[in-house]
Amino acid sequence: MKLQQLKAQTQETWDKVIQLNSAIALPNSFKAEIRHFGDLRRKATWELAYCHFHARYICDVCLDAFTVVLGLSITEEDWRYPYRSTLPKEAQKALMMGDAVANYDLQETQVKGDQAQRNAQIVDAAKESGKKVRRGLPW
Repeated sequence: MKLQQLKAQTQETWDKVIQLNSAIALPNSFKAEIRHFGDLRRKATWELAYCHFHARYICDVCLDAFTVVLGLSITEEDWRYPYRSTLPKEAQKALMMGDAVANYDLQETQVKGDQAQRNAQIVDAAKESGKKVRRGLPW
């Protein structure tokens, strides 16, 4: 992907995050935020910024940890595939935190009944864990 295309995708994703959080962006705030990731002339800066904002968008939109994982999964056909390894540390922490909370909640839950009932209990526990995780995230 060319640098200009990457810049446009980053701006679009940043705009989605701003709108989703009902924030008001100042005219120069986009580039100021991108500068936190490095030099604006370098493609690596824009790649890191795009991955950061994409992960924030996915984590803001998704309701539970399971859908966050699905949202951050990038297939080989996707244009973002080369950036899959540059997920921001915040998203990685969120995924690890989600796993820990879900494991704890499942250990505390007495799963009983037939297979369908047990599956429903596990799904409910995962959804509740996702809500707990979202409360602990910095965004």
